[in-house]
Amino acid sequence: MSEYAIQRKANLDTFTPNKVQFYESDSLHAILIGATKAVLQYDLKDRTKVFKTEQLGDYRLPEYGLVNYLPDKESEDDISPLFRRENIRYMDFACGTGLLAQNLAPYIKSGTVIGIDISEAQIDAFKSKIPAIHSLNPRLVVKPYKYDIIDPEFNRENHLEVPQELQYGSFDIITTTLSFHHFSALKQIVVELKKYLKKDGCLIVVDMYDHKDEYKSVQGAAETNLTSAVAHNGGLSPKQMHEKLDPIGFSSVETGIKYLYEHWCNHQNLYNHLPPPVVAKALKSAPKRQRAGQTEYLVTRSLVLAICRK
Repeated sequence: MSEYAIQRKANLDTFTPNKVQFYESDSLHAILIGATKAVLQYDLKDRTKVFKTEQLGDYRLPEYGLVNYLPDKESEDDISPLFRRENIRYMDFACGTGLLAQNLAPYIKSGTVIGIDISEAQIDAFKSKIPAIHSLNPRLVVKPYKYDIIDPEFNRENHLEVPQELQYGSFDIITTTLSFHHFSALKQIVVELKKYLKKDGCLIVVDMYDHKDEYKSVQGAAETNLTSAVAHNGGLSPKQMHEKLDPIGFSSVETGIKYLYEHWCNHQNLYNHLPPPVVAKALKSAPKRQRAGQTEYLVTRSLVLAICRK
């Protein structure tokens, strides 16, 4: 079994139907609201506005206080021009349960939304959202697929055919949200995603970053963990993200910390995602709550935004 296949299995073992059922927490919804705004504004002329670091919501408020956070659909100053065009093509890669596509649906004038994920449980959850997405925007074609874009053997073993919508040079934007830290074959995946973009199309990445490089006790640790669902514990800093994306040959790569936020994490999330010093501090002194029969700890985290233009 290849290193990539080993790490993919760890992901599939983690994202079981039971796990997916409790995946959409209030914290996750808040993060996806932030990611939605970042995607909507990816192509604004004011790059300072695009990459301005913001505090994302307040965990003490219902829905993190983000009910009216997203821009007005008619606001030309706050929404990228792409979303006012007809028939755009958008791929959400490692799409999860479809929350981002659902959030973006009212802003897309018309077009095709393709979700790609290796987890059948995630794809099933996405499919369950299609009626709601169509109610938000009946002019969208929405199709989520279980598929691995870099491993034909996995697709053969699981009797998965290439989605007919998955064509090189055909997508205006591709998003990948809260997933980069799961990719052991990161370069291979991004090289393939770049092929699917139109000329001047953009890959938009939003991912967690937990400042692992600031802790001496974890510096020098193995960069990629092949036995965990989280290949990059602590995530990638803007600098690390840029160093990985720039050699792939995009015409431009921009990175920065977009959000600071408060995240409720259970034990598994803590140990999989966060540097050991942060885990120890959280277990000792962080605010706690009970959700779905598990103890969750409140930790401060960052979200990195990367925008790569073909």
